[in-house]
Amino acid sequence: MGFLILAIQACSSRSDKKQIPIDSALNRLRLTPDSLVSIVSIDRIDRLYNVKKGDLIEDSIIIKNTNTSDAVIEQINSSCECTTVDFKNKSVIKSRDSLAIKFKIKSDDLSHGFNHRTINLLGNFYPFNKNVHITIFVKE
Repeated sequence: MGFLILAIQACSSRSDKKQIPIDSALNRLRLTPDSLVSIVSIDRIDRLYNVKKGDLIEDSIIIKNTNTSDAVIEQINSSCECTTVDFKNKSVIKSRDSLAIKFKIKSDDLSHGFNHRTINLLGNFYPFNKNVHITIFVKE
């Protein structure tokens, strides 16, 4: 929990996105314990990038559904406006299938040294949200 707070505070841009409490998000997405998929795996939950100021980071998150029922990614949020995710609508991942979600991070406004960002995935899996933690080291 402390890492997520650090990731949000480390962002130099302010986001107007409203944070949604987990209980309210579950209700809004109409998810119940019976509708949750038990296992969804994400490659490289923790990532480190070494860049020069001004570089553009482009990468993908690979989400694999290892369960027998469909997994649904309802929403993807980032902790900063400098991080954009190529995700428009809800996506269904069939059993034993994978989905690649592309993201970009602009390093123009990042400070020299270590910077932290988080990409949060919400869907019908347990735990309800999964986070990808990104550390960016900006060189002089």
